[in-house]
Amino acid sequence: MFRRKSTSNTTTEPITPVAADPTPEAAGPPAAVSVKRHANPDGSSGGWVASTATVEQGAWVGPRSTVTGRAFVAAGCRLDGSAVVTDDAEVRAGAVVRDGAHVGGRASVHGAKIDGSARVSGSAHVAEGAYVTGNARVQGDARVTGTVVVDGDALVTERAWVRGGRVTGSANVAGTHIIEDGMHVDGSAGYQSNDRTGAGFGGLDALPQPRATRSDPAPIVRRKPVLSI
Repeated sequence: MFRRKSTSNTTTEPITPVAADPTPEAAGPPAAVSVKRHANPDGSSGGWVASTATVEQGAWVGPRSTVTGRAFVAAGCRLDGSAVVTDDAEVRAGAVVRDGAHVGGRASVHGAKIDGSARVSGSAHVAEGAYVTGNARVQGDARVTGTVVVDGDALVTERAWVRGGRVTGSANVAGTHIIEDGMHVDGSAGYQSNDRTGAGFGGLDALPQPRATRSDPAPIVRRKPVLSI
């Protein structure tokens, strides 16, 4: 709950008491962080932005959205609903974060859309028109780029790279798996730890790849793993 100042549109968060440090060098409680309403491009009063965060002029922050920590939101981006951007996360290149979506950690969202109850965290990178929605999670050092949909209860984590197709249901894409254009991965697709592909990732060769199905209307055909020599 904020304590309102009577003379401005700025508030100050109450300081949370912390346990005393027994050492003589103990620092006091952290300084209070002031917050203020963002001024939207149309002149309306937007959501709360902490003094430690940066929201450029020209960005839209809905009245129920918040930007805290050291987060950065660039001009042309839009936060709406009860969206949260926090920690050291950055939102750039016209990205949209809305509904109950949350972007935190050191994650970056560039020119992508995050909505529903989706979460992007860790050092994850979502960009180039990708769409993350539902209860999906993108975390770790994962990358989701291009014409991609990640939805349902899907998880993309570790060093996985989704650069095409769709990841949905209860799919778990982890390790160094790569999902390409035309592939559809869901909870029933399954993974085998010894699946290999010759596609490169981060300079590595012969990386594991999930068994996935084509997303076109043709009969479902499972890709066979190919061993890169």
